Amino acid sequence: MPVFPQVRNIVAYYDVLLATKPLRIALDAANEAMDEANAKLEAATEEADTLKGELDLLSDQFNTAEAERQSAIKQVRKNNFILPERRPHYTLLSQSGDLACTWIDQIHSSPLALSSCQQH
Repeated sequence: MPVFPQVRNIVAYYDVLLATKPLRIALDAANEAMDEANAKLEAATEEADTLKGELDLLSDQFNTAEAERQSAIKQVRKNNFILPERRPHYTLLSQSGDLACTWIDQIHSSPLALSSCQQH
């Protein structure tokens, strides 16, 4: 049996090993990066699902409150009630003359000027 075919096979194997070793290292690094990215994606997806659930709940609450508000407005208009107005009420805070402004809901038949009191 000649030695040359065995040597040729060993050399061919070594050449393939040299060509594929950097590719295997790069593949391992890419797989690690992909695992990290998938973990981040899973965390982001869970957070998005949580936030979507909160948004749905808040949207339902808002829609319910808006429907109640619209119903109340229709009832007021139907019965020709006078809507309450907001009037400023000033309170003396100290001897230095500082004023505090609060708002008082009162029913009036004519609109009032709200002076310079700013609503907070």
